[in-house]
Amino acid sequence: MSHLSGEELNQEDPANQLKEDFSVTRLEDALAFLQQTQQIMRLNSANLLASSLNFGCWLNTAFELHELQKFCNPSTPSWNKWLSENVGISNSYARKYRTVAKMLNPYKKFGKSSVSFDSIYQCRGNIQQILLDTNISVQWK
Repeated sequence: MSHLSGEELNQEDPANQLKEDFSVTRLEDALAFLQQTQQIMRLNSANLLASSLNFGCWLNTAFELHELQKFCNPSTPSWNKWLSENVGISNSYARKYRTVAKMLNPYKKFGKSSVSFDSIYQCRGNIQQILLDTNISVQWK
């Protein structure tokens, strides 16, 4: 894995390029920068949600494999211990990601939305109820 210096990082990802000179003289120039920055923020937010859903799916897969391994080998460490030692997270933290991934995995368009993972988690009950309506759920597939 290569490491990029700060300067290289800014060249690689336009989202990391900060405009520090706010001395524009035309409103149109400020608007252009605002629109560009807002679009970058939306993309980053959507990428973050998609990554969170992917992480949750991997946690669900690992949980199932862990259960199978535990069945075949009773000396397998607990899920909590395995998570802590191998992934470095707690079961409660993992459970949030697993829950949301299980709920939204069939609805691929959620991964493209710019809603934060925390907002999705906080509203998961309402989202589940809304997705029961097939007219709505089909639009998110």
